[in-house]
Amino acid sequence: MTSARLGFLLIAGSGSIAQQGPHLAPVDAPARLTVAGANEPGIRLRVSGVVVGPDGQPLANASIYLYHTDAKGEYVPGQSGGSDRPRLFGYLRSDARGRYEFETIKPGSYPNSSNPAHIHFEPWWPIVPLDSTRLSSRATRTSRTGSGKLRPTR
Repeated sequence: MTSARLGFLLIAGSGSIAQQGPHLAPVDAPARLTVAGANEPGIRLRVSGVVVGPDGQPLANASIYLYHTDAKGEYVPGQSGGSDRPRLFGYLRSDARGRYEFETIKPGSYPNSSNPAHIHFEPWWPIVPLDSTRLSSRATRTSRTGSGKLRPTR
């Protein structure tokens, strides 16, 4: 089995809400997660990093939603598209020092595409307490989503 380890720094900052809406991690989401189990075909990958605010300080309890394609480059096996309902996804919360980690497989490039393989991240901070699954207008105005910028930490 071939494996690789990557480290990333997520920079949470102001930005627009994703077209599909915010994907907030449950309050009790873990800081470590396995996205693709041992039976998932592909090169094993461990990704870890730190969520930091615009001031560079680590952010505890930040929400992270991530998703990617399988080794064949498909979000849903045998279908084109599907990024709105990926099979390989996860929800994390950063730990007290802003850290997160997940194990998965190296995603494949989209079929018939030269687009490089990639993992989508949606970091959110600050976390706005929600009483329901709908965001209020106040919550919408005060929430921020990460810019999606990633910086390798090594």
